[in-house]
Amino acid sequence: MLISRQSGNWLLLAGILTRVELEADEALRAPSVRAGTVARVGLLCGKCFRCIAACPTNAFAEPGLIDARRCISYQTIENKGFIPRELRPGIGRHVFGCDICLEVCPWNRFARAGRGMLLVARFGIKELALCELLDLTPARFAEIFRGTPIKRLKLAGLLRNACVVAGNVAAGAGGAHELVAPLLRMAVHPVPLVRAHAVWAVRRIAGRAHPGCLQSSGKARPIRRSLRNTPARRSLRAEWRHEATGNARLTND
Repeated sequence: MLISRQSGNWLLLAGILTRVELEADEALRAPSVRAGTVARVGLLCGKCFRCIAACPTNAFAEPGLIDARRCISYQTIENKGFIPRELRPGIGRHVFGCDICLEVCPWNRFARAGRGMLLVARFGIKELALCELLDLTPARFAEIFRGTPIKRLKLAGLLRNACVVAGNVAAGAGGAHELVAPLLRMAVHPVPLVRAHAVWAVRRIAGRAHPGCLQSSGKARPIRRSLRNTPARRSLRAEWRHEATGNARLTND
């Protein structure tokens, strides 16, 4: 991440092609390091470890080095497949991306929102409830998110993320929680990626005492019809076995 003394680190990197001679900024003074070593920590970080301490998925392998595979932004935006089970609880309420490491950076006390960003902001998107996200149709998805980066996810990716968040915000609430019904509909979604994360979320909310909803052969049968012996099917079967029954095998998988 790039840190500016004037703007903090709420920044996007860009390039400018020009023939104009530009005067370079004065270089920051590098910290003293032992010969033969590389200083990964930013020159403006000093002894601050707020971003490292605040990251819910422990994405900082060491000071100044991020393991992108554990980053919430990577998992909810760039990863097009199954989100690793061990990272799902740490995703918390993040349906799309994460800015925690930016939010806690003390340099952002100098940051101000750009006027251009404020003019194009779609504040209504933040108000969408999880139930609304889980009920999105392709047409509604295109209508709401047209012209936004969220379109990169496609509907299946957004539903996957919404299932994970639903499982987190309502964890342990019981089978009667309002999110269980839409999650059960997602558990028979045509896309295996969505089904797997919906099953995980139902178990996280309702526990093993849920009303047999995931053991139903009627619910499980679409898995057999839609996929053969592919990596996606194997991943889905593993999710279903682990969450829907807790048993080693399923009759209808």
